[in-house]
Amino acid sequence: MSSVETIKSESGGNAALLLVQKLIVVSAALACFFAFLWIAAQMPPVRAAGDVGSAFLPLAVAGLGCGLSLIYLLQIFTGRDRTNALARPMALALLLLTLAAVASIYWLGMPIALGLGAATMVFVLERGKKPFWAVGTGIVFWALTQFGFGMLLGVPLL
Repeated sequence: MSSVETIKSESGGNAALLLVQKLIVVSAALACFFAFLWIAAQMPPVRAAGDVGSAFLPLAVAGLGCGLSLIYLLQIFTGRDRTNALARPMALALLLLTLAAVASIYWLGMPIALGLGAATMVFVLERGKKPFWAVGTGIVFWALTQFGFGMLLGVPLL
């Protein structure tokens, strides 16, 4: 039985709409990751022996994203994806918090923006029950960004 037949037999007419939504999401993910892969491939090549180069991490992330998107596409077509809803409220909240943290880097600087973003995410995930964990996570992210990227690697943090 194909994924379309399985979905239609389980939940009626809304299942076809859910299938279309899933295909749109996986197509958008594939497009983004392939674009990211193409951009990462344009980065300058490695000049020093033993150095993986600046394109290694972006290429790895793009390759992993493409692979996972293709696996999800395969699950959709084989009927192994049994989710009944496309978006989860918590996932949407975390996505919006991530976008807000990245957008605030320009105004707050990277260490503060990532520290506040990480603290807010922990606070949301724990539903406000562990505020000290949230504050601790924010401080750790701030310190890792400030000292790891700023001092050790010399990355400009704005």
